[in-house]
Amino acid sequence: DTATITPTASHTPIPLPTRTPFERRPLPATWTHTPTPTPTLSPTPSATPTITRTPSPTATRTVDELCQAFTAIIIYDREIAYLRDTVLTVVVGIDDPALTIVFEATERLSGAKIVNSVMTYGLNQAGTLDLSVFPVVGVYDWVFYLQTPDGERLCDVRGEITLRERTLFDRIPTATPND
Repeated sequence: DTATITPTASHTPIPLPTRTPFERRPLPATWTHTPTPTPTLSPTPSATPTITRTPSPTATRTVDELCQAFTAIIIYDREIAYLRDTVLTVVVGIDDPALTIVFEATERLSGAKIVNSVMTYGLNQAGTLDLSVFPVVGVYDWVFYLQTPDGERLCDVRGEITLRERTLFDRIPTATPND
């Protein structure tokens, strides 16, 4: 024999909620949360003094120090008259990025002049000097100098260079000896 369980429906009525207001009663004192203060640690006094670093003023360099740091070189031979289509190597630089390097070349007889400025951003830089940009042939007095942001001129480096036109002799092939 096996027992069979059969569910039976109950007809017990479910009570409906009443419309009585809910009364909120305070919790007993033992249940009320009271935050306890956390002790704050104060720094213990130290016998070691603290050092507050103040920035030192930037040292101003003398003109002699700037001139020692200034590089202005044109690689050429003063004894040679260069053709106008010659390109020379130039190395310029200054370790102060606020300064501009200026190149000026003035032809002695005509006064024809070229001026060019170079920002090196605190580095030495190599470049070229294309003699074809010089306005006329002749002897040029050239100068490199530093220019400050307020326009002051410092540390002249001077030289001279001679430019000439191509002649018939430049077009004659030269014979090389047989080895």
